[in-house]
Amino acid sequence: PDPEQPIIQTVTNISFKDKEVNLKYNETKKLNVIVTPSTVNAEILWTSSNSNLVSVDSSGNIKVLKNNPVNKEKMKILMLL
Repeated sequence: PDPEQPIIQTVTNISFKDKEVNLKYNETKKLNVIVTPSTVNAEILWTSSNSNLVSVDSSGNIKVLKNNPVNKEKMKILMLL
């Protein structure tokens, strides 16, 4: 192999460490993922399906922005590699 060429590895699986997260208004949590193989240096782009209710930053930290006790909407947080 050419030492100047980067080694390209393919991600075979990515999953959330927590299967479900329940947060209340103004609470925050860092979402953690498991990337397989573990030797892959994956850059993840996080996005929220409704950024008016839940924000997510570039490190996977989510925060509930609105108190919504009547309509408990489920949010989708997407990871893009």
